[in-house]
Amino acid sequence: MRRGFVLIPTILVLVALAACGGDGTPTSPATPSATPPPAVTSGATISGVVHGLVGGSAAGVSALEATTVTATIGGVTITATIDGEGNFVITGLPAGTVTLTFSGTNARLTIQVSKSEKIKIVVTISGGTASLDEEERAVDGKIELEGRISSFPVEATRTGFYVRETLVTVPSTAAVRHGDTPVDLAALKVGDRVHVRGVAGAAANTIAAELVIVQNTNPNVPANLKGAISAVNGATACPALEFTLSGWTVVTSGATTYSKGKACSNLAAAVKVHVKGTVTAGTVQARSVQFDK
Repeated sequence: MRRGFVLIPTILVLVALAACGGDGTPTSPATPSATPPPAVTSGATISGVVHGLVGGSAAGVSALEATTVTATIGGVTITATIDGEGNFVITGLPAGTVTLTFSGTNARLTIQVSKSEKIKIVVTISGGTASLDEEERAVDGKIELEGRISSFPVEATRTGFYVRETLVTVPSTAAVRHGDTPVDLAALKVGDRVHVRGVAGAAANTIAAELVIVQNTNPNVPANLKGAISAVNGATACPALEFTLSGWTVVTSGATTYSKGKACSNLAAAVKVHVKGTVTAGTVQARSVQFDK
């Protein structure tokens, strides 16, 4: 019992000393930091490019007037602005199935996202339907990219290919297959749809492939190109004119239709157009050509 009576005053003395700064001098209250702690960002991010919308050369020249995209998942709704070039970024998305709705249209797109994932997509809107043209995401240190081959850096020596602006290098150790069937890299063609798994390359916007799955080897695939004509082949003439647009060779014919009362003869370098057609033997056969404003 005596020990209990000794401990109590000892504790009280220690508490009193702590309140006085330990040397009997009262301490002033702690001054709060003037700089608040940095905000903690969380959730998945979807950054995208939309084609088929009015607003800029990359956004197309159709009659759609979408200026925002709304992401809905569960009870969460996030709206982002689509800029004049068709770009948008949505942040803070929880994991799950996200529905993207584009204003002014009935077009919707669903994407599965996981926690803190960063996803890049390319979307084309046509006739009220949104199509996912390309998708890139990082998973466990690996990069997954899906889209169509747009060109080859060196045609003679196949060491890789481009999916839009992304260069995919394919080392000899990488597997290239269609289903379970191995595919020679030299057999790939512009327009083939591929799924790439690899790691970030040494240069920006580069992926070193570990696996390439060829998903579509149909030589006649849809083409939807927008931008300014970079060059016209002077050796060709209307109606079968040949010009370069977004890195593709586009060929017109007598069956090609034109907008705004214009014709094949109005096609020239720096003219902004929207071409729809099919990829055949590595070139785009133009079905229609719309002239930008």
